[in-house]
Amino acid sequence: REFVDLWHRALAAATASFIHLAGPGRFYFTGHNVGFLELTTLRPLIESMVKMSTLQSFSLEVLPNDDGTALLGAGVSALRALAS
Repeated sequence: REFVDLWHRALAAATASFIHLAGPGRFYFTGHNVGFLELTTLRPLIESMVKMSTLQSFSLEVLPNDDGTALLGAGVSALRALAS
């Protein structure tokens, strides 16, 4: 259980950092280990790291792991990198 808590805290820290940099939004989680993700554990950790009420309007969603989602995410990342 100690590793599970540490893994969720690390994921929460990365998500909270992104919220502080880019603002709140919708966060999608997918991949090989998404089956181990507990949103009921992750959300309170993020909320404890993001204190400003204007930044707390984020949402979390788990997507099934498939190649189409990975390809779409890579395409969106590439387009955003070109626009910057």
